[in-house]
Amino acid sequence: MTATTIEPERAATWLYVAGAATGMAIVGSSFAVLDTLRAYPQSGGQALRYAVGAVLLIALAGRRLPRLTARQLMRLALLAASGLAAFNLLVMAAEASMDPGSVGVIVAAVPVLLALAGPLQAGRRPERRVVGAAVMVAVGAAAVQGLGGEVTAEGLAAALGALAC
Repeated sequence: MTATTIEPERAATWLYVAGAATGMAIVGSSFAVLDTLRAYPQSGGQALRYAVGAVLLIALAGRRLPRLTARQLMRLALLAASGLAAFNLLVMAAEASMDPGSVGVIVAAVPVLLALAGPLQAGRRPERRVVGAAVMVAVGAAAVQGLGGEVTAEGLAAALGALAC
């Protein structure tokens, strides 16, 4: 009997896929607890959260972290402001005037947005198979979370803003 081995590149790809899937599961599950965060100090809480994350990253990575240029630091700061902090603040703003399930369903459309925007940004046509799979993910989220609660204009605007992040 012979043992099969996995090529290192393929193993690394699966590791990245598993990490991305875990991250998405964590973000997706956060919508279930949004209602309990009404008294959460939004800006201060976000700052503390990211500070703890940075300390953990530095502690775990040690000396393996690359030295960033000023341009890379600026891009990282913009990413953190728009993609992380703004997303969370907009989600909490949306939840303040809508039910968490409705916010989750709107933000769950992100796979559709990525399936369309990625190829278009690269000058390619979106693949029907990928867009179809993304729509299935969004429909699944809608089925699980439900869109039966109250949807307000300000909550919808904040949820769409989070989707855009």
